Amino acid sequence: MPPLSSPSPTALHASDPATKPGSVVFHKLPDFYSTNLNLLILGYIRPEYDYISVDALVEDIRVDCEVARTSLARKGYAGYLEDDEDVPDSVKEQRNWLRTF
Repeated sequence: MPPLSSPSPTALHASDPATKPGSVVFHKLPDFYSTNLNLLILGYIRPEYDYISVDALVEDIRVDCEVARTSLARKGYAGYLEDDEDVPDSVKEQRNWLRTF
């Protein structure tokens, strides 16, 4: 895939009159290097594809986000998002594991 020609999605065009016209302001993202992260994979959305354009990639990412939101709204996944006591012990254990650092 060719390099992206547009600014990073973490960037915004500056609207402050004190900044140069057309300049880009980047959000400061947290530094995750050397940080332990617990991830729990709950499902599979689609395989990895080679994209012919950035627009096609962005559209698939939008679809992926909608699929993930719809999936997480299902009853079977709700216990992972909410501190509900009416969930199986296995879900409670996994939810607690996600919160340990």
